[in-house]
Amino acid sequence: MNSKRAALSLALRKHKDGRQAEALDLCDEILKAAPLNQSAAEIKAMALASLGRHQEAIDFLEAALRRSPKNLATLRNLGGIYGAAGDPTSAVKLLSTALSLEPNDRDTCFNLARAYSESGQGERALPLLRSLVMAPEFREPEEILLGQVLIDLGHCHEAVERLFRLCQLRPNNASAHLLMGMGLLNSLRAIEAIPYLQRATKIQPHFASAFAQLGLANTYLGFKAEGEKCFRIALGIEPERDVFVCHLAQSLLQRGALEEAEELLRSHLQDAQNSSIIWVVLAENLERQNRNEEALLCLSKTGKELPTQATGVLVFARIARRAGKVEEGLRAIEACLAHAKPMEQVLLRHEK
Repeated sequence: MNSKRAALSLALRKHKDGRQAEALDLCDEILKAAPLNQSAAEIKAMALASLGRHQEAIDFLEAALRRSPKNLATLRNLGGIYGAAGDPTSAVKLLSTALSLEPNDRDTCFNLARAYSESGQGERALPLLRSLVMAPEFREPEEILLGQVLIDLGHCHEAVERLFRLCQLRPNNASAHLLMGMGLLNSLRAIEAIPYLQRATKIQPHFASAFAQLGLANTYLGFKAEGEKCFRIALGIEPERDVFVCHLAQSLLQRGALEEAEELLRSHLQDAQNSSIIWVVLAENLERQNRNEEALLCLSKTGKELPTQATGVLVFARIARRAGKVEEGLRAIEACLAHAKPMEQVLLRHEK
């Protein structure tokens, strides 16, 4: 093995071992002597991405792609980094190109399916995932993503069937148990969901999403104190997750702690990643206090997202009913029902 190849092999091993700074130093040495070395560029970009320096990695690989527009490894890695950086649209474009160059590449197919899922195109991810799980070699991540996409698309019965088998096959896979719980919960089978969600929190004690879903299941069954406890644990693990803020605020609303809920919501508005859901729950809080004008102002902050926000539509319908505009509220509910999840549909129909 020549010295350049040995250095590349060592850099890749350092990257896989999590020693990114050392990997970067080795890549820089190689690139100093051979600036167009594609393998060194790939490893350097992956190391940068592992350090959270996504934009540097993207800039580096974009330059490499301009030199070699049909390089499969560059397209695949750049697509993956765009996905990790929160840009699934760019990831889809690059990974689609990569898959057209190598249609049988299983990793590229999986990464494209994930990018489709993250960009809200689950219906395009589904056929890719169905083809992947038919392959002789079993891969857990493919089964997990298929379960997630099935749940997102409302195919909860199929998701539960597949995830039940996966939980039996992999009893220590926390994600499988979380998704099984979510599938059951979205099928209005909350009692059955709880053991799976509890198992997920036992396998992975800092699994915030599992605690949040366990909170939803307990709340749905009327165990509101236990639900609130779970929401507090989830928010303690990931204090910046807007959805956890909203779950806890709604739990506080249900026990009448309106001031505490309002304070929680307003304290998170400034730094919210998706403030529309916080505005919606804040509107619900204000509507319960008969501060209807303030509630409507909050709902106006959600823009075009309001028609698909079940909680926001319920708030709007209640305010409309008080103002004598019953038909306007009913129209909003009917429009939202088409997009709502099963548990949301129950609430919307009850309001009608």
